[in-house]
Amino acid sequence: MLNKFLLFILLTTCVGLTNSAAQNVAPPAPKMITGGVLNGKATNLVKPAYPAAARAVNASGAVNVQVTIDEEGNVISAAAVSGHPLLRAAAVEAARASKFSPTRLSGQPVKVTGVIVYNFVAGSTIRTEARTANWFQAGQTLAALETTRTLRFFQPSALNYMIPEEWTSEREQIKRLEELKKSEIESSPGEAPKEKVINESTATDANKNQVRTQTIIVAVPPGQKVSSEVSAISQSLVSSIEGRLAANELDLWYFKLGINVSRALLDADSRSSEKRINGVKPLREYMKNIPAGVPAGTEADLEKIASMAEKGIFTDQDKIELTPIMMRLSPLPPQN
Repeated sequence: MLNKFLLFILLTTCVGLTNSAAQNVAPPAPKMITGGVLNGKATNLVKPAYPAAARAVNASGAVNVQVTIDEEGNVISAAAVSGHPLLRAAAVEAARASKFSPTRLSGQPVKVTGVIVYNFVAGSTIRTEARTANWFQAGQTLAALETTRTLRFFQPSALNYMIPEEWTSEREQIKRLEELKKSEIESSPGEAPKEKVINESTATDANKNQVRTQTIIVAVPPGQKVSSEVSAISQSLVSSIEGRLAANELDLWYFKLGINVSRALLDADSRSSEKRINGVKPLREYMKNIPAGVPAGTEADLEKIASMAEKGIFTDQDKIELTPIMMRLSPLPPQN
């Protein structure tokens, strides 16, 4: 049962890796999912004008615009949630005019909520290619890559989007993963994993909202094994990124946290209570050294994850609670 829900976690907060199955949690109707930072998913990301009043005082920095995108990829609502007051209106106007690729969940069109980040730099062109710099997600992704039996759900572009352009060696390794994914699909075009909804249920979350849960099985072609090259690339990327982030305590902490959380949840699928407990031990040790800058409540969130993983059985309420926890552990990039 855990494998089914674990895929949902990786699909939602990482880039979509799985060994077997997934859980999808969505509002009853209309369906809506959270997409995090959406810059990289735009087919036409409109650049905002630099307001004269803002330019006069050298106003600059990131403006985060919370948006809702409909089933056709149109922005139907936009509101600035952070950033300089003189820059917000221009960012919202640009966000409303932007266009995105339609999103589907289990073959059905869904609405998406998320954030567009505009970086206003005084005296220069406005940047709309904001990087997510979400090291928690990057750590989760690479930990899952160590054991995945298929790259069909892996999106190299999403991982590449987190990596600075000057990190050429890391980008080359991600490019290799993209080549391996293409080769896998071309070598077995008729054996693509298939999705099948096997269960739907409704539960009530902490705010007394009704939430529908779908259990979706994703079958991996029989006989497929973990690729030694994929595992080696993952481990190499982990090592090199840890070195790159050594001077930034907070980013490094989130990156390693993503790795520890992913590994704990993967081990939680074991029938052996000893293996589950041992799988959680690194996470519990890591929780003892939370650096400054981590939001209050993070330790409680991590304790919830650790307890679930040790138990190895996820109730409907557990699944409802885990999704927002994973989203809270995926902070937006620093606004500088």
